[in-house]
Amino acid sequence: MPFAFHGVGTIYYGRRQNESDGSFVTTKWAIFIFMPSVPLGSYRLWPLSGKTFSLIGVVGRYQARRLDLKWHQVVTTDLVWWGSAVALSVLYLNYWAAPIGH
Repeated sequence: MPFAFHGVGTIYYGRRQNESDGSFVTTKWAIFIFMPSVPLGSYRLWPLSGKTFSLIGVVGRYQARRLDLKWHQVVTTDLVWWGSAVALSVLYLNYWAAPIGH
């Protein structure tokens, strides 16, 4: 089961291949400051109760079964997280960090 403290640890990110029984495929990541760094494996999760997904990853109680790593999900998650970080950095550097008067 993933565990993170102050944005460092492991977490499930992503949700694909939803089934009628409520299960879905996700990827477990090693994270640093909530950013996915290393994919540790893909899993099919079956929710047991409560909320199962939020903006910061999969949360709640669930039963998990390990699968082969789903590279399409890994690449998609990387592109979304790291692409967003680069875009925000570029916006910051071009607009908010520019000297006044330029």
